[in-house]
Amino acid sequence: IFTQTNEFFQYRVHWFSFFLVYEQWVSGLISFSLFFFSAIVIQKVIETQFSLDNRTISLFSILYLTLPFGLIKFSYSIVPYVLCITLFICGWYFIIKNRLLSLILFFLSFNMNSLLVLYCVPFFSFYFYNNKILNIKNLFNFSIKKIDFLILPFFYFVIKVFFFKPYGIYEKYNNDYELINIFKAPFFQYLDLFRNNLSIGFVIFGLCISILIYKKYPQLFYKTKVKFHYLIVIFAFFASLLPYWILGHVPTFSGHGSRHQLLMLISFPFIFLYLLNFLTKEFYKFFILLILVLNFSINYKIYFDYLIDVKKINELNSFIVNNKNLFMDSNIIVLNDKYKSPTVSYSKISHEWNNALIKRVLKNEKNFVINIEQIHDYLDGKFDHKFTKQYMASEHQRLENPFFIILSIESYGFLKFKFSIHKIKI
Repeated sequence: IFTQTNEFFQYRVHWFSFFLVYEQWVSGLISFSLFFFSAIVIQKVIETQFSLDNRTISLFSILYLTLPFGLIKFSYSIVPYVLCITLFICGWYFIIKNRLLSLILFFLSFNMNSLLVLYCVPFFSFYFYNNKILNIKNLFNFSIKKIDFLILPFFYFVIKVFFFKPYGIYEKYNNDYELINIFKAPFFQYLDLFRNNLSIGFVIFGLCISILIYKKYPQLFYKTKVKFHYLIVIFAFFASLLPYWILGHVPTFSGHGSRHQLLMLISFPFIFLYLLNFLTKEFYKFFILLILVLNFSINYKIYFDYLIDVKKINELNSFIVNNKNLFMDSNIIVLNDKYKSPTVSYSKISHEWNNALIKRVLKNEKNFVINIEQIHDYLDGKFDHKFTKQYMASEHQRLENPFFIILSIESYGFLKFKFSIHKIKI
């Protein structure tokens, strides 16, 4: 399927082909290693290209590592994006050290297309590294001297549009942009902050970790002068969100959509440190502690939700294996999941996701999985176009008077799940 994206070097195709045989923890380890390596490199970027003291540099790295954005980044399917971000940060590091290597790394990173927009941040940081004052004349002269860096994203874009066009199901991918979305998306972005409930237990846990950091490294909480140019902060904010807003996406904390938050890991440390600069010493210390408490609390809460979901799926797989004969007479499975987490949400890819889970156990694509509220949509033929290999249902056929297997999932007690099935005919 990913060959239809027609990306440079087909990096996602190679990733999925090579690592498909390995367990999930292998891709998680690779993703974590790449992310941790990128944190080391971005610390070097801040250290060498900005006039900051060691405390602020360390705080920037801590924010990059702990901000609760893009928490799906350790998932198998998101590793290629983490790789692109790592290449992007490495390109940023070499921008003042090795011109050719920097250009190559940036070019490769643009396979994650939203980085084409965020590229304005390293470009202008490069400008301010060489010029202390911003004016048209200096910017023009700098752009001429660094013309290769200036035209790089446009060069990539032209090659991609004219020679590497996506096709098939990806033919119109990222083409549904509307300017009106830029005005609507910030409102939904704000509402997304209220989607997840943060229990007091995770807040206490986050507070304990933050206090330990405060006791061990109190110098991180001392106010220092942060000398980011305000344009860097403005560009960082909009460049990390506009690529998604204009397409109608809202970078969310939940499910697969949290991949749209990955760029915020780079931009928001700039934003937070710049805004904290306006606080008094007492409030500075308080808000640093508050940010860290929220970071750790949300991280642990969301990862705990994913842990529960993994346990539920593993137990569901075991239940289907042990009752495989009950699934052979019907090819329509209706999920009645009474334990749904608002964090772990795959609504836009639910059919591919659920069909893949069943295929993995039953070793065929005869089944089609729907949620219990979708029964009438199925009977009306609204899912007929999804009986394909893309949706893991290429062998499925819709019968006139089909039987439905209702697969119910309930929770009874802490981390305990109960599964039951019954067959109905509609």
